[in-house]
Amino acid sequence: MINKLSKASQQSQPTTVTPTMVKINGGKFTMGCDSEREDGCLANEKPAHEVNVLTFWMSKTEVTVRQYMVCVNTGACPKPQWQEKNAPSYYKAMGEALIGDNYPIVGVSQPNAIAYVQWLSQQTTKKYRLPTEAEWEYAARAGTNTAYSWGNGIGKNNANCSGDLCGDKFNYTSPVGSFAENPFGLYDMHGNVNEWMEDCWKDNYNDAPVDGNARQGCRMNASGVLRGGAWFYEPQWLRSASRNGYPLDFRINFVGFRIASTN
Repeated sequence: MINKLSKASQQSQPTTVTPTMVKINGGKFTMGCDSEREDGCLANEKPAHEVNVLTFWMSKTEVTVRQYMVCVNTGACPKPQWQEKNAPSYYKAMGEALIGDNYPIVGVSQPNAIAYVQWLSQQTTKKYRLPTEAEWEYAARAGTNTAYSWGNGIGKNNANCSGDLCGDKFNYTSPVGSFAENPFGLYDMHGNVNEWMEDCWKDNYNDAPVDGNARQGCRMNASGVLRGGAWFYEPQWLRSASRNGYPLDFRINFVGFRIASTN
């Protein structure tokens, strides 16, 4: 069990540390991977389809350790996995990247993330939630139709991914905002940590919503959706179209979340 936190986290916490939100103006876009414009498309990213997304707000960064731990300290949010007794040993190697105030929270499940947005909504005048898949991809693409918001190649020092493949200096997670923001003003939409969505998982886009809403009503015990790739992943998993399904209670050192709001 890892109880140590950074010095700032050990100090008395404010009642709420609200993530900075960015207004994302609505519009239409092509969701999914189109083999005619992008290499490496996977079956679960198809068929590419037009979606109309309404205006919404999204957190500028992934939810940080400091932000999440305020909720934990009130008793409203479960502890991250790394604070539990008999937590997996791989957390210990992360050092400051695990416990630093400005690093993304990891070791949280989708229900943990939902507990956070419900708590935050109660503390403020806004109703927060997890992003839908459509909102997330719309924001990640930020008006582009390339594999990444900066082009079709991963380039160097654009994101945090596995090893030296992205040319970044980080072995694990990086402090949020370590790389350039995308054209919509968002950080780390590619890499750093995988992010939980509101949607349930299906392995294709057949009959997917085209109004920007979350996909609901999947089979019983359905998995959740993770987007964005992570420090643990190779570049192809950081593409805007890339998506993965995991059990809702999945927790590990490369999974976190960001938040959204419609008001």
